[in-house]
Amino acid sequence: MLMQFNCKNFKSYKDEFSLDMSATSITEHSDHVVLLNKGAVTEKLLKVAAIYGANASGKSNVLEALEHMKFLVKTSFTDASKRKVIPLKRFSFDEESKNSTSIFEVYFTYKEEQYQYGFSLDSNKIYEEWLYKRDFRMKEKYTLIFEREFQEYSLNDSLKDYLPLLNSLSPQTLLLSFLSNIKLPDINNVYDWFSETNIINFGDPLRDMMAHKILPQECFDEKEDKNEFEKYLNSIDVGIEKIKVEEIPDSKDEDGNAAYKVFSIHTNNETKQPESLNLSEESHGTLKMITLYEPIKNALRHGATLLIDEMDAKLHPLLTKYIVNIFFNKEINKKNAQLIFTTHDVVNLTKELFRRDEIWFVEKNEKNESSLYSLIEYRLDDAKVRKDASYNKDYLYGRYGAVPILKEFGMRGE
Repeated sequence: MLMQFNCKNFKSYKDEFSLDMSATSITEHSDHVVLLNKGAVTEKLLKVAAIYGANASGKSNVLEALEHMKFLVKTSFTDASKRKVIPLKRFSFDEESKNSTSIFEVYFTYKEEQYQYGFSLDSNKIYEEWLYKRDFRMKEKYTLIFEREFQEYSLNDSLKDYLPLLNSLSPQTLLLSFLSNIKLPDINNVYDWFSETNIINFGDPLRDMMAHKILPQECFDEKEDKNEFEKYLNSIDVGIEKIKVEEIPDSKDEDGNAAYKVFSIHTNNETKQPESLNLSEESHGTLKMITLYEPIKNALRHGATLLIDEMDAKLHPLLTKYIVNIFFNKEINKKNAQLIFTTHDVVNLTKELFRRDEIWFVEKNEKNESSLYSLIEYRLDDAKVRKDASYNKDYLYGRYGAVPILKEFGMRGE
C-alpha cells in the first residue's frame, strides 16, 4: 500500500506536495481504515483517495508525478546509453525552479515490509538517492539499505560486495534501477512495487480512441475467467450478456500475434435471440467500464495501488460510486488494494461515501503554482470542516477553493 508520496518541482508544482494515505483520528467510516500491525508499529492507512479541482489546476500532475518516478525507476538503467539528458518536467514559470533539482519520494508497504525510497535530480544527473527499510522493533526507526550523494555510496552489508561495480555507474542512472538486475529481496520488493503500481490516464485522447481494442485478457482465457468478466458486465447494467471472440483467419498484428474480432452479445427484444454487435459500436462509457475491469481485478488480486486520471469521464455517477465501493468492500478487497483517482464528480462528493481525509483538492494560484490539500486539513474561519457538512454544495460554492474562477465573456455574433 502507498503510505505517502512527496514531490517537489514537477510541472505545476513548484513547492513540495504530499499525498498522504495515512488515516487521521476522525471517526466517520471507520471501516474504511486498514490497520497494519507488526512489532511495535501500528499503521492506519486508507484504501481510497479522490482528488478534485478545476481544469488545468494540476490534479493530473499529482498522478503524472508518480508515473514519472515509476518511469525513471524502470528505465534509468536500460535506457542510459540512449539518453543525453534525464527526461524531467520542472516548474517552468520562474528561472530558479527551471534550474533547480526535482525531488520524488515514496513511503509504502510491500510483502509485510515498509520502505522509504526517493531521489533528487535535474536533467543532467542524480544528486541524491536513498532507500531505507522500517525496523518494526521501534516506532520511528528506519534502517539503511543504501544512500547516494552524487557518485558516493553508503551501502548496507548485503550490498557492499557490489560497490566496485558502482564505479562505472552513470551519474544519470538510478542506483535502484541498476541493482534491480541483482536478486536481492529488498531491492526486488521496491522495484516490484513500482512495477505493480498502475497509473491510467483516461484523459488521453489516443487511449479513448483505442478503447474498443483494449480488452481484458479474460476475453481470450479460460472459460471460468471469461464467465467472471461477463458477470461483471451484467452487474453494471450496460445490456451486454456475453462477449464473443472470433479469430481472423490468416491475420496477424505487427507483433505476429493472432488478430481477433470481438462482439458484444445482446438480446433481441422481439425474438429473444442473441444479437451480435461489433464492440466498437458500444458507448464510450461502456468501453471504459470494460477497459477498467482488468486493472481493477489486478489491483484486487495483488493488493496493489491503482491510480486513475479522470475516472468519472463518460461514466454515470452511480458507476463511479460502484467502482469506489469495490475498494471499500472488505469481502471483495481482501488484500487492501488502493484506488487513487482524479475527478469532477461532485455528485459523489458526500459524507455518505467518503471520509474527510479521503477527499483532496488541487488549486492553482495566480503564479501558476499548484497546491494539494485534503479536506481534513482545510480550515473555514479557523475551524475544521465538520463531518456533517454538505461537501459537494460547499465545494461548488467555492468554500474549499479548487474551483474555476470564471469571468464574463461576451461572444460577438455576426
